[in-house]
Amino acid sequence: IGSCSFGHNFGLTQIISESTELKSLDKSCFGKCKSLESVYLHSARKIGWECFDNCINLKIVILKNTDYLSD
Repeated sequence: IGSCSFGHNFGLTQIISESTELKSLDKSCFGKCKSLESVYLHSARKIGWECFDNCINLKIVILKNTDYLSD
């Protein structure tokens, strides 16, 4: 998922992906999604810098098969 793809999406409350095709979440792709509360990703291999930056209501994150978290 590309950089800033879903940024500033105030209606997004959860992300669920069981796809094995999802390879990476790029920089800030969900940044400032202030209503986002939970994330479940089955196979994101790379999570980019500030991917969930300013997601102030994010409480649950489940990452399976993730190899790399950017700093």
